[in-house]
Amino acid sequence: MPSRRDVLGSVAGSAALSGTAGCLSTGPSDPILGCVSVTNDAAQARTVHVIVERADELVAWDTLELAGHDESGVARKWIERTWPAEPAPFLIRARVEGRDGWEQVDSEGLANGNYIHYDLEVGEESTIFWKNSVPDPNEQCAGTPVATGTPETTD
Repeated sequence: MPSRRDVLGSVAGSAALSGTAGCLSTGPSDPILGCVSVTNDAAQARTVHVIVERADELVAWDTLELAGHDESGVARKWIERTWPAEPAPFLIRARVEGRDGWEQVDSEGLANGNYIHYDLEVGEESTIFWKNSVPDPNEQCAGTPVATGTPETTD
């Protein structure tokens, strides 16, 4: 028959593990999605649909109307950040209206703990994602609107 100490130790261990349920899929081994922007480098206006998933949850779905660029430069808009600036796997998908297929990028293979800014660059004929990855927060996401109540950083 197990002793009272053995039973209590077993229960305490189970309670500690159950407290981490749902947290095991994310952690410091994931990058941090800081911001997402879309830049229109084409002369004509574009409509772009963007979907952001974080830790397998839909956190943003937006349709952006971007003016065509003129002599003053490119048109850029930011996706409102509704997700916390904490490590988690993520997936970003985007489609330029009038073009076939979706472009997508994810956190696979990115540096652990790095802050990521992805920009979808729309050209005359092609669309590409480029990323800026840095080891600590900086001004790369200075223009990003953040939803009220969204945690800025990890504790």
